[in-house]
Amino acid sequence: MAKVVAVALGRFGEVPTIERRVDMHLEDGTSSLKVCPNAWALRRRLENTRTGERKRFRCDRWTCEFCGPRKQITWQRLIEQANPTHHLVLTKAGQTVEQAARALTTFMQALRRGSRGRGRSHVGARQAYPVEYIAVLEDHTDFEENGLHWHCLLISRDEDGEIQDIPYEEVIRPLWTSAVFGKDRQHLRKTMVDKKTGEEYKEQRLGWIKRVKDVKQITYLVKYVTKGVTRERRGKKLVARTVTGLRVVDGKLVEDTQEIMEERESFARRLRYSRHFFPATTRELRRRLFAESSEEDEQQQEETDEQAEGVSEWRVIEIAPAAKSVKAYALLLKEALREEISEGVATGKRLSHQIFVLWSMQRDRNTPADNEEWEDMRRKGKGWRIFRPTPQARSA
Repeated sequence: MAKVVAVALGRFGEVPTIERRVDMHLEDGTSSLKVCPNAWALRRRLENTRTGERKRFRCDRWTCEFCGPRKQITWQRLIEQANPTHHLVLTKAGQTVEQAARALTTFMQALRRGSRGRGRSHVGARQAYPVEYIAVLEDHTDFEENGLHWHCLLISRDEDGEIQDIPYEEVIRPLWTSAVFGKDRQHLRKTMVDKKTGEEYKEQRLGWIKRVKDVKQITYLVKYVTKGVTRERRGKKLVARTVTGLRVVDGKLVEDTQEIMEERESFARRLRYSRHFFPATTRELRRRLFAESSEEDEQQQEETDEQAEGVSEWRVIEIAPAAKSVKAYALLLKEALREEISEGVATGKRLSHQIFVLWSMQRDRNTPADNEEWEDMRRKGKGWRIFRPTPQARSA
């Protein structure tokens, strides 16, 4: 039976049993708060060959409602260690990830190299800014009109270590316009008219840059990493492929080799960073983070320590065959939930408020727009807040 206990404010309630809590999570669809719902991860465990200890596996995908928020928190802390100096936004990068990635690469190369200018008088000379950066791609609200845009965090310092500001009008705007259109796309620039002076000018790509003052700007950038990208928005790229065949020439078989160009789906990433943006390798920074914090995910800590040492005492084992039906998957999910909740009760481990908020945002993005029940809850202000822990519950 459930145990009756006194709660804050003089109210009384029942603490549900572990089995009841498992059923509640499954009924409410909140199981992804506790365990990774990926079927591949549910039927696997990490086992220590020396001690026999087992840990749950996870898919580690950005779009996963369980893994995404935890990866987001990890990346936020990694970026904080890099101590970025500027927040840069570059608008209208393109309609696909491939186009946006190519434009960003061109822009950063031009910004970091500078220019000597033309002729002996160095007309158009431009100073080099050897910046390091991390960038995340975001969809604009009006995607058809504005497409994708970049949120970038820069480290811009001079030789003395002082923060070095980058002029927007003289450097960033012309370089970004040139990177987006390029020499072969100048005909796509529309002719615009200045409303004040009436003068005509060619279309430009805009943005803005300002100094980073607090971690809120880092949080603002990282939250877009968990958004998924549809296949249509990834874009296509031309790839050269060599084809070898046989053909008959003067009654003899002759080997013929041709190089053809074919379109393939682009695998350009929405999260991009330069080689020296972080003060150390991400592997080393993760190891430091998990060493300092006892609340971080233990599975990641073990994996990171072993990768750093080059020796692993852990192996991946299968605890169940592949789920070939919905019923078999439900049994795997229920057992994983039971293990997680039991462990939480035994150790007193609780989910943080940050995990609740990020999980809710991730769930909103993964919820179909035609789900009338969920949309009705959001309109009434009963969205993620119904799962938000009260101050009394957090302090309990």
